[in-house]
Amino acid sequence: HTVWPSSESSTMAVFHRDAGGFAYLSRCPVIRSAFYQVRNKGIPVGYFLLVYVPGQARIADAWIPDRDPQSWQKLFTLAEQEARKDPAAAELTSIAGLAPAREALLACGFQSMKEEQLMVYDPNRLLPSSLAETNFQLVDNDACYLHENRPAYQT
Repeated sequence: HTVWPSSESSTMAVFHRDAGGFAYLSRCPVIRSAFYQVRNKGIPVGYFLLVYVPGQARIADAWIPDRDPQSWQKLFTLAEQEARKDPAAAELTSIAGLAPAREALLACGFQSMKEEQLMVYDPNRLLPSSLAETNFQLVDNDACYLHENRPAYQT
């Protein structure tokens, strides 16, 4: 049983996540990916997805329901430890839409390279007016797997 993010809170939008979507991504012929379920005393508390492209590992998705940046920092530290096991990965990158995740990445030593706004087109007004943030990560767009078949470092 994996702990998936949800939009139960009317202040956070989440793109759908499930095991089938990650299984589909694992069959992508242009990347190698690894999904990790994080447990505390045997109980699932979160997960992260690493994607490997030439010269780089990417934390394509990470989730822990805790809003405490220190919990997110522990999650990203686990992801970094796993990514370091790949000798071909000279760089580790990620993006984060949630404030605790951004704070945790900075606390883990990641550099903020740029900040971009996310526009959401909602003509039928399905999103609540109280929406404050979006759990947007690499897995939510092409940046998860795009590469030029050679190392292209961010730093």
